[in-house]
Amino acid sequence: MLTQLLQPFFSKILIGIDIDEEICQINILRIKNTRVRQNIKTEFKIINNLFPLDALKLIGFYQKKYPFTYIGILSKTPNQGALPTIKLEEYINFGISSQGVMTVFFDHWSVFIKDQSLAQEINQIKNLGKIDCLFSPFIPISFLAQKENQHTTLYLLQSRQSIALCIAQKEKITYGSVFDIRTDLAEDTMPEQQKGSHNDVLAFENILHSLSDGLDDLEDLDDLEELDELEGNDPMDQSKDNTEKLNELKDFMRATTISNIIENAIQEYYGNPYYQSAFIDQIVILDTYGIAPDAINHLKDAIMIDTIVKPFSPTQEITSLMLKELSKGNL
Repeated sequence: MLTQLLQPFFSKILIGIDIDEEICQINILRIKNTRVRQNIKTEFKIINNLFPLDALKLIGFYQKKYPFTYIGILSKTPNQGALPTIKLEEYINFGISSQGVMTVFFDHWSVFIKDQSLAQEINQIKNLGKIDCLFSPFIPISFLAQKENQHTTLYLLQSRQSIALCIAQKEKITYGSVFDIRTDLAEDTMPEQQKGSHNDVLAFENILHSLSDGLDDLEDLDDLEELDELEGNDPMDQSKDNTEKLNELKDFMRATTISNIIENAIQEYYGNPYYQSAFIDQIVILDTYGIAPDAINHLKDAIMIDTIVKPFSPTQEITSLMLKELSKGNL
């Protein structure tokens, strides 16, 4: 009772966190008297799969200074989904058991997550405590779908490690699944890449050394210009190029995996009469990190359905959802 009386006099802090392979993004909103007084967006590098210490310090600062601090994330476990029904007894029609799951119902559809996965997700970040708000990825997609026209759209919320695939007919979600798409090119291959870059640097230095020994023999300006070009090849730039090429390769591999997932999902959607399927007019890719253009083109060629790419900020969507919960008095 005392807490409720004091709340209007304190700022409320909403923290959205998104962890995607080696990147941790954070969006912090400070709310006072229903107005946003502070909006911070930042990201941290994840090393050895450990939540960044600097991120912990930043969050800890707000938790100590402001007693009403709340943390939210989007669920990424494959053990969840969305179904076009609000009756638990109808889950079996889609091959889903209604036992051992937590559900949330909307007007014409529902989302579910297995109880075990729910417990794992709200306690996934050590030294941070429990997550206050765990959102289904299909919730922000449903809000986007409401703004669209009457087309039946397949939404693809893509991160580096997972996708949330969702088919929507305006305000109704008719299909929703989450898939892990982590590639075989794991991060533990990076030391070999770095080793290769180091060897390239040594070879580069040997070339320069041999060239410098023969400078007296250079007879024209063209030779000097060639030497200048070689000296301009910064090993750090080459290492950066190697990293970018590796990331592009990962994206291409993801696109191949995703095209197979989409094909199977569409077959299930059309094949099960309980989905009450309609012709899919378009695909909307919600890009969370900047997918390589070649990967996008590969996906378009493989699926052969009109495809649109839109930027999507997970942390911004999380804090927006938390604002909605705050306005309802749920925080």
